[in-house]
Amino acid sequence: MNNQNSKNISIFKSKTFKSSYITNKYEIIKQLGNGSNSFVFLAKHKTLDSMRAIKVISKDISNYDTIVSEALLLKSLNHKGIPLIYDVEEDNDNFYLIQEYVSGTTLGEYLSYNKHISLKLFISLCKNLSEIYSFLHNSFNTPIFYQDLKPEHIFLQDDYFKLIDFGSSNYSINDVDINASSYKENSASESFSSESFSSKTSSMNVNSMINGNLYFSAPEVIRGEQITIKSDIYTLAKLINYVMEYVDERLSNDFLTALYKALSSDPNCRFETVDSFMRELLKNPHESASCSISQPYKKIAVFGTSHGCGSTHFSIALSTFLNSQHFPSVYMEKNDSNHLIGFQKQNPLVTEVDGYLKYKNFNGLPNYGEGILINKLDSKIQIHDYGVLNNFNFSNGINSDKYDLIFLIIPSSQWLFDSCFSSIEKYLNYFPDKNIAIIANLSNFSSNSKHLIAISKHFNLPVYKFSYDENPFIYSKEKEKFFSQVLNLERRKRRFLGFINKSKGLLQ
Repeated sequence: MNNQNSKNISIFKSKTFKSSYITNKYEIIKQLGNGSNSFVFLAKHKTLDSMRAIKVISKDISNYDTIVSEALLLKSLNHKGIPLIYDVEEDNDNFYLIQEYVSGTTLGEYLSYNKHISLKLFISLCKNLSEIYSFLHNSFNTPIFYQDLKPEHIFLQDDYFKLIDFGSSNYSINDVDINASSYKENSASESFSSESFSSKTSSMNVNSMINGNLYFSAPEVIRGEQITIKSDIYTLAKLINYVMEYVDERLSNDFLTALYKALSSDPNCRFETVDSFMRELLKNPHESASCSISQPYKKIAVFGTSHGCGSTHFSIALSTFLNSQHFPSVYMEKNDSNHLIGFQKQNPLVTEVDGYLKYKNFNGLPNYGEGILINKLDSKIQIHDYGVLNNFNFSNGINSDKYDLIFLIIPSSQWLFDSCFSSIEKYLNYFPDKNIAIIANLSNFSSNSKHLIAISKHFNLPVYKFSYDENPFIYSKEKEKFFSQVLNLERRKRRFLGFINKSKGLLQ
């Protein structure tokens, strides 16, 4: 933990937290963010051993009543795509919102470092957001309008998109009033029911201001007219249209027709409900199904033929690629290098969730040693990084029968030909008749490839040239094409024939 974060937590404990309820129940872990009048801290419930986000809001701000309104609103909503509010506390100086801790990546961050979104993940985004919007429109007597939709407020967590930040100016409710005075009169109450929330009378004027951002707002809302369900449909379609620019696959005419109808400048020409919009949008979303991997493997092993040949770098890049294509995968450290723990200590952006280390599209499980059991592996593609075959690997129970695919990483240098040859023979003796492919790491299309051709011919195995990769955590089109090709071929039935595409540095 860095000094600044330790200082903030110290201040948080000594000055900010005057509520004994908070300090008795929660252990403060680190600061997640701060604003001019608020802090957000990550905390662990001492009894439940579960993570929470605690938002501390100063009562010095003039609109503290709208902060309580946000809390009451969120406590009344129960949907997978909306963060939960577990409790609301206050003392003389602050309000404390005990919230669900939403880890993961924002859609904005995802698009920023990937520059691409798979069709499968894009369709999931459309479905998840429409489910949330439909829930908000239909859960009470009058619709709830979330008015600050943007990529930064959408979180991707465990293959599901969540909508965050229902702030004081981020929603409007017609004919419903959630006011702070009712909270203050009942501040001793432990909970706030949806019945008490929905029965209040409104005095809120939704026409007085634009509560969201202009880019995704409907034209009539920008003009100061009353927001409606059709306004929300426009906003949702605008977000979908924005993300669509990152989808490589060709979308169908049916999809585009429905989208442009929802984006009509005339509200009367749009769909009546979000559900009707989604039915038309997703009935035939793309011209042809085209996923990069038709039948992803369940368990993949990666071995290096020599120390420093890049088996860990390759394994991380492979796992990152699979996750970017919406095939949930987990990198598993099956060697004694402890690289993942070291990476976590050096990079404050790495988060730990249920034992997994998450960073951008990477999801990794460190080698914690014996006696620690981590669940939730059944639905993920496992990538086991063994490094160089040694006694440690054997003591950790290598079983060649359980792997669908084995990658052998070799250095591309010609002067290491003899050592590569003997190492490959050793691996093939241990893994006879398995699905094996050889990866020549740090290759480029100008390399002398005669020794790689000799290896391919001698062992009757494909050899792929993996070009220099500066950052294994970053998506690129070159890596997408490389991994898509490697994972789709019947490796032992096809031999090395030459360069498929020299500019990409691939050998088949």
